[in-house]
Amino acid sequence: MAITIKDIAAKAGVSAITVSRALNNKPDIKADTKKRILAIANQLGYVPNELAKSLVTRRTNVIAILMPGVSDLLSTEKLDAINAVCFDAGYTSLFCNTKNSAAIELEFLRQIQSKQVDGLLMFPTQKGREYMAELQKLAIPYVFMNRFSNELDCDYVKNDNVYGSYISVQHLLEKGYRRINYLCARPNTTTGLERVRGGCKAVKESGLPEKVFTITHIEESIDACYRLVLSHISEHNLPDAYMVWNDTLSLGVQKALLENKIRIPGDVALIGYDDLVFAEYMVPPLTTVKQQNYELGEQAAAAIINKIEKKVEPEAKMQIELKPKLVARQST
Repeated sequence: MAITIKDIAAKAGVSAITVSRALNNKPDIKADTKKRILAIANQLGYVPNELAKSLVTRRTNVIAILMPGVSDLLSTEKLDAINAVCFDAGYTSLFCNTKNSAAIELEFLRQIQSKQVDGLLMFPTQKGREYMAELQKLAIPYVFMNRFSNELDCDYVKNDNVYGSYISVQHLLEKGYRRINYLCARPNTTTGLERVRGGCKAVKESGLPEKVFTITHIEESIDACYRLVLSHISEHNLPDAYMVWNDTLSLGVQKALLENKIRIPGDVALIGYDDLVFAEYMVPPLTTVKQQNYELGEQAAAAIINKIEKKVEPEAKMQIELKPKLVARQST
């Protein structure tokens, strides 16, 4: 049978109200009495009834997290940071894996409305528009991660993808590359659109013709990149530099080039995005763009907690952009 406040009160020789004050860290109780009550509660193995508490406070201290999985290091870093901040602030995080599916994302959003969570952190798939209607029905605050919406005036924490792509193309241009092919995996997301903007901006500022920077939409798989580069080789249509959506996909590009004895960067340069742990161990080590993923998770969690606890004005928008940085290695 679960230990109750009355059990603690009986053993301590005080009232149930006094026990409640001690357990809830209220100021109107003597320090030595509080210390004795907490010791007895610990000795008896008392576990607070969070459901009963939430009925009083109208808070569950649960934050839902919608993300398209944690199969990569970047997602794991974000989730680790979110969990750490939530734990320190007394919140529990509820992870929901959307598997990058708009249908699953939509179903989770509908379920969340009945789960009595206090807030939502969301990495939106940005496939379709239905999710926006569901978000507008929510009676809880939400914060976007990585992406944002031009149609929703929402809170978000994201990496500056325009700048990340800009410094990538700028680096390649400074190295003398004049035929840059960007392999873009998610062209219809705000991330994809921003990265294209950043690349075009760098070319425009250089005074070079637009054709210096071309975009190829690709399936998000290593094999798709491998096969694409093989087709470029067979068609004698290689660029002098590949700029790839992320470091993982760059493995497919590298494999196709090296199998055909095409030197990196002697014949074709290669630049990735994310600075995953293996990038510096590739042969040659991969030039890439490092994002602040742990910091993104920390700031997103802090933002949603501040919203829940009304530490910021309800109408105030928290729109935070983190600056990535270029990590130049031998592949360029």
